[in-house]
Amino acid sequence: MRLFISLFFVVVIFELLIIIGDIGKGSKIIRKTLKPLAELSETAKTFNAEVSSMGSKIDYTHIKDLAGAISSIDANRLDRYICG
Repeated sequence: MRLFISLFFVVVIFELLIIIGDIGKGSKIIRKTLKPLAELSETAKTFNAEVSSMGSKIDYTHIKDLAGAISSIDANRLDRYICG
Protein backbone atom coordinates (compact mmCIF):
# COMPACT_ATOMS: atom_id res chain seq x y z
CA MET A 1 0.00 0.00 0.00
CA ARG A 2 2.88 2.41 0.78
CA LEU A 3 4.35 1.78 -2.65
CA PHE A 4 1.03 2.63 -4.28
CA ILE A 5 0.69 5.88 -2.30
CA SER A 6 4.30 6.85 -3.07
CA LEU A 7 3.81 6.22 -6.78
CA PHE A 8 0.50 8.09 -6.70
CA PHE A 9 2.17 11.20 -5.23
CA VAL A 10 5.04 11.01 -7.74
CA VAL A 11 2.54 10.86 -10.62
CA VAL A 12 0.48 13.72 -9.18
CA ILE A 13 3.55 15.93 -8.78
CA PHE A 14 4.70 15.08 -12.31
CA GLU A 15 1.26 15.93 -13.72
CA LEU A 16 1.20 19.25 -11.83
CA LEU A 17 4.57 20.20 -13.32
CA ILE A 18 3.26 19.39 -16.80
CA ILE A 19 0.12 21.47 -16.23
CA ILE A 20 2.15 24.44 -14.97
CA GLY A 21 4.41 24.23 -18.04
CA ASP A 22 1.41 24.08 -20.37
CA ILE A 23 -0.14 27.13 -18.71
CA GLY A 24 3.08 29.08 -19.30
CA LYS A 25 3.24 28.04 -22.95
CA GLY A 26 -0.44 28.86 -23.45
CA SER A 27 -0.08 32.33 -22.01
CA LYS A 28 2.85 33.06 -24.34
CA ILE A 29 0.82 31.93 -27.35
CA ILE A 30 -2.15 34.05 -26.28
CA ARG A 31 0.07 37.14 -25.82
CA LYS A 32 1.64 36.60 -29.25
CA THR A 33 -1.78 36.17 -30.87
CA LEU A 34 -3.21 39.30 -29.24
CA LYS A 35 -0.15 41.49 -29.88
CA PRO A 36 -1.60 43.09 -33.05
CA LEU A 37 -4.73 44.10 -31.12
CA ALA A 38 -2.62 45.62 -28.35
CA GLU A 39 -0.66 47.57 -30.94
CA LEU A 40 -3.89 48.76 -32.55
CA SER A 41 -5.06 49.93 -29.15
CA GLU A 42 -1.84 51.86 -28.58
CA THR A 43 -2.12 53.41 -32.06
CA ALA A 44 -5.70 54.47 -31.33
CA LYS A 45 -4.66 55.99 -27.98
CA THR A 46 -1.85 57.92 -29.64
CA PHE A 47 -4.18 59.08 -32.39
CA ASN A 48 -6.78 60.16 -29.84
CA ALA A 49 -4.16 62.14 -27.91
CA GLU A 50 -2.97 63.82 -31.12
CA VAL A 51 -6.50 64.75 -32.17
CA SER A 52 -7.31 66.06 -28.69
CA SER A 53 -4.20 68.23 -28.66
CA MET A 54 -4.96 69.67 -32.10
CA GLY A 55 -8.27 71.12 -31.04
CA SER A 56 -10.08 72.45 -34.11
CA LYS A 57 -7.02 72.16 -36.42
CA ILE A 58 -7.67 68.50 -37.32
CA ASP A 59 -5.62 66.97 -40.14
CA TYR A 60 -7.77 64.29 -41.75
CA THR A 61 -4.82 62.43 -43.26
CA HIS A 62 -4.24 60.77 -39.87
CA ILE A 63 -7.85 59.61 -39.86
CA LYS A 64 -7.44 58.14 -43.35
CA ASP A 65 -4.23 56.41 -42.28
CA LEU A 66 -5.94 54.92 -39.23
CA ALA A 67 -8.94 53.85 -41.30
CA GLY A 68 -6.59 52.14 -43.74
CA ALA A 69 -4.82 50.33 -40.91
CA ILE A 70 -8.12 49.22 -39.39
CA SER A 71 -9.48 48.00 -42.72
CA SER A 72 -6.35 45.89 -43.25
CA ILE A 73 -7.00 43.85 -40.11
CA ASP A 74 -7.85 40.26 -40.93
CA ALA A 75 -8.54 37.59 -38.30
CA ASN A 76 -6.77 35.04 -40.49
CA ARG A 77 -3.55 37.11 -40.59
CA LEU A 78 -2.92 38.08 -36.96
CA ASP A 79 0.84 38.05 -37.54
CA ARG A 80 0.63 41.38 -39.42
CA TYR A 81 1.71 44.40 -37.41
CA ILE A 82 0.02 47.80 -37.39
CA CYS A 83 2.43 50.72 -37.34
CA GLY A 84 1.50 53.82 -35.41
